[in-house]
Amino acid sequence: MIEKRHRWHVIHDRIRYIPNPVGAEIGVHRGECSGHLLELHPGLKLYMIDMWSPDTYKGKGDDAATEPYRKIYENECEENQKIAYQVQFKYEDRVKIFKTSSLKGAEIFNDAELDFCFIDGAHDYNSVKSDILAWLPKVKPGGYLFLHDYGLFSGVTKAVDEIFSCDVSAWDLPFDISKISRVQVDDDYMAVVRV
Repeated sequence: MIEKRHRWHVIHDRIRYIPNPVGAEIGVHRGECSGHLLELHPGLKLYMIDMWSPDTYKGKGDDAATEPYRKIYENECEENQKIAYQVQFKYEDRVKIFKTSSLKGAEIFNDAELDFCFIDGAHDYNSVKSDILAWLPKVKPGGYLFLHDYGLFSGVTKAVDEIFSCDVSAWDLPFDISKISRVQVDDDYMAVVRV
C-alpha cells in the first residue's frame, strides 16, 4: 500500500540536499508541517509565522477559509498556538516563532535570506497574491516558494496562475520575475515555484 504524501514530503523532496536550509512557514496552525519538516531534516532552521488570533479571517470572504475551518480556527486559536509552541520546545535552537501577520512577518527578513518559503495562510485571492509578492523576494535564487491548496481553493489557484503564468511586466514588482521557472504541481495540492 502506498502511503499518502503530505505537504512536508513535497517540501523535503526539494530541500533534502541543502545542508543547512533556512525556511519560513506562513500559516502554521498547530505546527504539524513544521514538526515533520524539522524531524525529516536535522539541519533545518525554521521560522514559524502565524497570527493565532480569532480575528485572522475577519473581513475576508468564505474563499479565505471554509466556514467550518474558520470557526475551528477562531475557537481554538489559543490551543493551536500552544500546540505549535511544543514544536519550538522540541527543536528549540532550530525554530523561531513570530506571532504576527504574514505581511508584517515578511518585513523581518532580508531579501534572498531564505532557502524556501511555504505559504499556507488565508486562501482568498488578495491574501495569496499579497503573500506571494511579499515573500518571493525573501527566497534566494535557486530556492523554492511553496503554496498549499493550489487547485483546491480558487483564490490560491488564481493568484499563482496570474503571477507565474501571465505577463506581469507592467506590474511594479520589487524583484525580477523573468528568472522564475514554471509552476510545478505536486501531491497534497502543492504548487512549487523554483526561484
